[in-house]
Amino acid sequence: MVWYLSSADYQLALLFNALMFGVASFAAQVIVRRYYGPLIRRSPRHRQLLRVWFLLYAFVGIQMAWVLRPFIGNPRLPVAFFRAEAWGNAYVVVAQLLVHAVNRTGTGSLFWKWTIGSTLLLALIFAGFYLYHVLRERH
Repeated sequence: MVWYLSSADYQLALLFNALMFGVASFAAQVIVRRYYGPLIRRSPRHRQLLRVWFLLYAFVGIQMAWVLRPFIGNPRLPVAFFRAEAWGNAYVVVAQLLVHAVNRTGTGSLFWKWTIGSTLLLALIFAGFYLYHVLRERH
């Protein structure tokens, strides 16, 4: 409620909802991993199944959060129960919201350099961890 009262920007409100869905999804995955621990200890293949489940859960969850998102009225549009863009692609909309938020701050080029650099670094780290665990499980 504090977020909505402190900001009148519609796009930032949508981005805030996307962030909160992400936090809720992360918390759910922590709980699933905790209860999935005994299966992983019994058989290492369950770790792979948990990773596949996480990717599937994230992919479907993002789209479901977009379709079933809480009603946030756009002040420039008339009130409507069903919106025309309700079945759009969540990934395209979130990318557009991020671009809007970055352009509002005026740090566009610095942000994109940082984003690309950190994404590549994280991809290398994850690939390294994955290879390490795959090689370790084989030996």
